[in-house]
Amino acid sequence: MIPNAQPIALDGFQKASVSPVLSSFIDSYWCIKSTEYAPKTSHFLHSDCASGIIFNFQQPLTINDTRLDNDGYICTTFCQSQKLNLTKNIDALGVRFKPAATKLFTDFQAKDIRDLITTDVCTFPTNYMYDQLAKHHSFCAQVHFLNGFFTAHLHTKTINIAQQHISQSLLGIVSKMCGNLTLDDLSTKTGLHTKKIERLFAEYIGMNFRQCSQIIKAKLAMQAIKTQPNLPLAELALTLNYFDQAHFTNQFKKIIGVTPANYRQKKQKTA
Repeated sequence: MIPNAQPIALDGFQKASVSPVLSSFIDSYWCIKSTEYAPKTSHFLHSDCASGIIFNFQQPLTINDTRLDNDGYICTTFCQSQKLNLTKNIDALGVRFKPAATKLFTDFQAKDIRDLITTDVCTFPTNYMYDQLAKHHSFCAQVHFLNGFFTAHLHTKTINIAQQHISQSLLGIVSKMCGNLTLDDLSTKTGLHTKKIERLFAEYIGMNFRQCSQIIKAKLAMQAIKTQPNLPLAELALTLNYFDQAHFTNQFKKIIGVTPANYRQKKQKTA
C-alpha cells in the first residue's frame, strides 16, 4: 500500500507523501503508468515556484511539442504554463521539491536552469538514482528508496538548508500577502537588504521577486474562478489589486496561457 497515495485529475497519476524529515524540502513523489492514452491527450502544467526531477522509463514525454528522449531531466521553475502531451505506454516518476529546494538536491543554482526541462539527469547522483529506481517495479518500493536516498543526502547540505529556509520564508510572506507588496516592503518586514532578497530568489527559487508575486496572484485568480464562477472578472481584478481588468487579463494570460474569461469557460465545460 502506498503511504497517503492520492489520485489527481489525470487518470494514471498517483502521488505519495514524503517521510516527515523531508517534508520541509520535498512536496511529493508522483508516478504515471498507463497504456491507454490517445496520442493527442494534453494537459497544462502551471507554475508553483518550485522544481523537481522527472525520470522516464518508457515512451518519451513531450513538453510544449518538444520530445524528451533522454532518461530524465531536472524540471526547473518556470513562469509560464507548459503543455504536457501524453501518448500510450507511459512509465514516468517524478520528485516535486518545495520552492527553493533545487540547490539542495541537484547541485544547480535555480537561476542557471530556468527553462522548464532542459537539463539531462546523467550526472551523479541522479544517474545513480535512475538506475536504482529502474530496478524497482512498484511505486511503493521506489518511494521507499527515494525517502532513504534524500534523507542521507540532506546531511551534506547544512549551509544550503539554512539559505533554503530563508528563501522559503520570503516566498511565504509574499504568498501570505497575496503578492501585494513591494520589494522594499519585504525588506522592511524581514530586515534583509533588497539585494540580498533578490539574490536568494534568483539562486534558490529561480526567478525574481516580481515574477513570484505575479505567479502567486495568478494562482489565486485561478482558484477564485473555480470556486466562484459567477464572480465578475472586473470585481476579481479589484479584489486582487490589479490596476484594472485589462491589466488583470494581460498578466493572467502571460502566466497561465489563456485569458481569465477563457479559463472560466474551460472550467465550466468540465464541471
